[in-house]
Amino acid sequence: MALMYRDNNRRPLRAYRRSLETSFSIEGDPDPMDLILPDADGFEQEVIRYDRQTGHNSEILAALRLLVPDVSNPQTLNSILRIICELSPQRSLGHRRCTPVPARSRDLAAGRGPCP
Repeated sequence: MALMYRDNNRRPLRAYRRSLETSFSIEGDPDPMDLILPDADGFEQEVIRYDRQTGHNSEILAALRLLVPDVSNPQTLNSILRIICELSPQRSLGHRRCTPVPARSRDLAAGRGPCP
C-alpha cells in the first residue's frame, strides 16, 4: 500500500468542497452590508476549496491507521506513518453515500498507476 501511494503521490485525490468560513480576508464577492457591519470574527463567506479532504482519502487514512500495529518492518512503518501525516487531517467517514472516483483519478483507483 505504501508503494502504491508513493508511485501515485504526484497525482493526489482532491475534490472541490464548499465551506462557510469567517475571517477578515475577503474571497469572492462579499455582501455590501457585511463590509459596513462586520462581525467580531470577520466576514462570513462561502468558500470553495480544492483540497485533499475527500471520502476516498479518509478511507485510505483509516486503513493505514489499522495497519500500523501489525507492521514490524521499521522502513515500512516509517513509510506508512509519513503517509498518515500527509493525509491528515481528514473529515470523519460517518455515513456517506458511495461517490464515484473522479474521472481524473480513475486510473489510480483501478491500480493501473500513472500513465507512461
